[in-house]
Amino acid sequence: MIHLTPRAAGLFDGLAFEQFFALGEHLAKASADGKRRTLAFERGGRHFYVKTHAGCGLGELLKNGLQLKRPVVDASTEARALLRGEELGLPLPRLVAWGLRGRNPARRRSFIVTEALPPARRLSLVLPDELAAGPARRRALVVAAAALVRALHAAPLAHRDLYLEHLFLAEGPEPHGPRLFLLDLHRSAPPVRARRAFVKDLAALAGSSRPRGITRSDALRFLVRYAPALARPARHALFRTVARRLARG
Repeated sequence: MIHLTPRAAGLFDGLAFEQFFALGEHLAKASADGKRRTLAFERGGRHFYVKTHAGCGLGELLKNGLQLKRPVVDASTEARALLRGEELGLPLPRLVAWGLRGRNPARRRSFIVTEALPPARRLSLVLPDELAAGPARRRALVVAAAALVRALHAAPLAHRDLYLEHLFLAEGPEPHGPRLFLLDLHRSAPPVRARRAFVKDLAALAGSSRPRGITRSDALRFLVRYAPALARPARHALFRTVARRLARG
């Protein structure tokens, strides 16, 4: 089963499943077990990424079952999240194509193809220098990150891997402030228990940002923009809830 979006027209028509699986030219990222790989390639003068899933394995299914977690068995989770994000104008990679093969979730093979982002840098690598640029730049980055996460959760989507390394800062002119993109949505889905899932996202982002210079004041400013309708006592209660979740690891 292969799905093509309109932006795939003329570039990927007629490709078989195995041909999509073999599109990658340069390895960009791979999971520890090698079952998920992201590779860059060029086609028709345009740049793309293909992310392949080579099954999750029976062990992963059992481990997630014991932990009462929903396992990620194929790329359809990320495909649906990207489509939902595009409907809402979220700054995510744009989906070009996706496909599945196999009924057994432990052995199912799947892929997604996305357009490459505009030139951007991984925020986790540049954040200390960005913060050192001064208070105005610090505020702008915090506000931009809060707006992105607020829109994601309003979708509603929980990222479930919302670490700083998955945010990218666009390069070039910024007439309307910093432009952030969010990647790696392979676990993203509408949450069953929204508050719990959203708090976990916030704790992951806070924990991965703190070693790179984000302060308590920054975190409170983030929450003001993330949940502007909350009164101050409720906002501080949310801050404490996120801190407790972060402390639990």
